[in-house]
Amino acid sequence: MTKKQIFTIAICLCLLLSKGLIGVPKSITNPQAMMVGARSISLGLNPAIYGDLGHTILNPATNAGINQLPFIITSQQLLGEFNYLVVGTGLPGTIRFRRKGEAYRKEFGVSLSYSSLSISKVPKTINQDGLPYQIGEFSAGYHFLHLGFGANFYNKLAINKIAVGTAIKTLTYYVDSSAASTIGIDIGIIAMQYIDYKFISSLEFGLAMHNALSPGLKMNKTGNTMNLPFEMILGTKLNLWNDRLSVLSSINNLGVSIGSEFEIEEGVF
Repeated sequence: MTKKQIFTIAICLCLLLSKGLIGVPKSITNPQAMMVGARSISLGLNPAIYGDLGHTILNPATNAGINQLPFIITSQQLLGEFNYLVVGTGLPGTIRFRRKGEAYRKEFGVSLSYSSLSISKVPKTINQDGLPYQIGEFSAGYHFLHLGFGANFYNKLAINKIAVGTAIKTLTYYVDSSAASTIGIDIGIIAMQYIDYKFISSLEFGLAMHNALSPGLKMNKTGNTMNLPFEMILGTKLNLWNDRLSVLSSINNLGVSIGSEFEIEEGVF
């Protein structure tokens, strides 16, 4: 390789790097970790939670355990400025098909959820003579629509049960009058292995991948480009004494969480 060729390659690399540094879109906060029900929040946003409609935005694999027509709503407001709402519904279904002359059926769960996160009464200021002056207020936040599917598979890869789920979603991010929208795809897995050894009943492992596919967002007013970050959440759930007591641990963007729950009666935790 001649000196001229080396010099040409170096110039091209410098141009590519400088263009990449200038044009790289910024990542915004992934709001999905907050779009869950009270049980999910109290147990550390653990992706191994199964069959809970209030958990489907975090891990779509939990849809595989939906066995009725449920409805959930979670709402809270802090100081009249921070607003949080999650509304969802879901139902089970069955697909019947034939393979090699044999009749089969596959059960699945589907859910539809809407969530909004916003902060209001944010001061709008200007800089005048080096001092900030308030000239009004504005709001900022997210609107989120999530359609999730999940189904169970049994005795695969030497695992007793594997719940697999996927979801398609739309997200709108807004700041004052400027907004941007995008779509995305999430993937989730919950694997369960029956142990039945002494007081240990089973072990579950959960994995949720957010924004496995998601185009960037471009604000219609400022022209700024942003990305939803790809995130993975891991969790385990150890079930004891015939599944009456569970110990959970998870790793997410908030850190490491440990929690537990006890089933007082069927369906009451």
